[in-house]
Amino acid sequence: MLKNSEELAKTTEYIFTRDIESDAFDEEEECCTGKIKEDIDTYGWDVVFESWFAYLREKCDTPEKVIGFANLFWIFYGEVARPVPEPYKFLAYFYFVLNLKPARYDAADIMDSIVSKVLPASGYPEKNPYANYDYIPEKDPEIIAEAEKYKAAGK
Repeated sequence: MLKNSEELAKTTEYIFTRDIESDAFDEEEECCTGKIKEDIDTYGWDVVFESWFAYLREKCDTPEKVIGFANLFWIFYGEVARPVPEPYKFLAYFYFVLNLKPARYDAADIMDSIVSKVLPASGYPEKNPYANYDYIPEKDPEIIAEAEKYKAAGK
């Protein structure tokens, strides 16, 4: 159960609605990173991540929105990288919305980048597509199985 607060939900929404193309993004990025670190100190990483994941599932239902979230996640997660609870369930949501074929928006590169950080940080160092060239995230049976669960549930 998400031990979320209204403030954490607002911070999460603010973070994941930033425009990385904006001239003000560098300043916003610094502010967001500071707030994320404060939230982790206040709520703990698992609760902050759960808020992020809830936002992804509730607000990002198109490839464009998922890729927007993925770009921002990559930036901000890189500042605080920690193990992700249920990493396959998290990663599978991206592939579910992208229909396991991240061919648009340079999505394959974006997803490989996220996988290369999330899975090793979550205890799967061998599942880094940049270090293990035989590993292909969109062919990972665990990601596929979780994506199929989303598909069966209609989300």
